[in-house]
Amino acid sequence: MHPAKGQSTNGAAILSAEPEITFRAPKASDLKRLVDIYADGKDSEKKCNFKLFADLIPQKRSLCVLADDKIVGLVYWYDEFLGRRKQWYMAQIIMAKKWRGKGVGQKLLKRFLAHAKRNKVERVFCDINNDNYPSLKIALKSGGLVSGYIQGVEKKKAKDEWVVIRYELS
Repeated sequence: MHPAKGQSTNGAAILSAEPEITFRAPKASDLKRLVDIYADGKDSEKKCNFKLFADLIPQKRSLCVLADDKIVGLVYWYDEFLGRRKQWYMAQIIMAKKWRGKGVGQKLLKRFLAHAKRNKVERVFCDINNDNYPSLKIALKSGGLVSGYIQGVEKKKAKDEWVVIRYELS
């Protein structure tokens, strides 16, 4: 942990612990933690997510964010979009519940976009459910542009609409 100076109500200096945020590619030994974060306690989702991450890890299409050396989130992507190699599709950013709303997901997004740019990617696309206001806010604050809308992706909701976000990197 990195100490950060603050002020108490009586003006005395206090130390609060801010976690050290780092990034790295996931390893096979991270599989259980990745599945736990993604499934968010839903046992029914663990089996298919185990296969998803077991396939993704060797393909080097995912990035973890760690707080004090513990994985707290990840992003995974596909290295082409609609057959175009210089356009990527960011499938999802997932944060452990405890770490949502703390700015760590936005740091992960920025790190991913920088990685894509270093790989000469021109655009990154993603889609976000229109009810997911925190994710939409982060996407737009990080330079994302609304590129369109998709309806009828999930049949669970009466009104199901997704916002297509585009990041211009070139």
